[in-house]
Amino acid sequence: LLSNKQNAKTNFEEKRTDRLRCIKFIGYFQEYALYRGLLPLVRQWLPFRLDRRITELPSTKDLVIHIRLCNAPYHVYKYFDIDNYFGPLLQRIKPRPGGSIRIITTCQAKDRGVTEELKKPPFHAIVTRPLLYDSTNSQLDKASGLAADFLYLAHATRLIICESTFSWWAAILSNATEIHAPASGMVPVAIDDPRFVFHDIVKRRYFGKPDIDHTTIAYQQFN
Repeated sequence: LLSNKQNAKTNFEEKRTDRLRCIKFIGYFQEYALYRGLLPLVRQWLPFRLDRRITELPSTKDLVIHIRLCNAPYHVYKYFDIDNYFGPLLQRIKPRPGGSIRIITTCQAKDRGVTEELKKPPFHAIVTRPLLYDSTNSQLDKASGLAADFLYLAHATRLIICESTFSWWAAILSNATEIHAPASGMVPVAIDDPRFVFHDIVKRRYFGKPDIDHTTIAYQQFN
């Protein structure tokens, strides 16, 4: 799904040993210092190429949310919930007329938590579960949910992401015009990317933008 400009005939062994052209994306591979000032080039290296059909993509009118944890702060990550993150943001951020709030998540209906809360009034969010078609573009690939989720996020015009390597990379590589992201926890702060708006759930500071020197973040709202 991510074009790396390799010859399609290159065999697996050549790909495995070609370390100059291979980037291994694993958890926490988000050290922003590695990419600062290079994001246009990184996006050029890793363009999105839809070789296979996808069941749906977001409208430019939609507001797309990625939710990582479903119903409890069950490990070291800070829990992003209605009170400290989504509520303050969604008071000011709305889908454009004719659009809706779309959620990408692995949470299931049995996971009572923030996903289920966002489906209720006043948010009326819709959980979307896109899939890709197979290589012949004739049948659905039921194992493609993860790749399809990434592509869906990356095609959003306006994004709200959580503390997640997955959605951070989808946002960074996307052509989104507005990206809302945490500014606390284990999250790389892309402080010189003008698309980002930052929110600190620990100190409850919201709608932050970097100063002219890109050294600090000034927040507009405090709860």
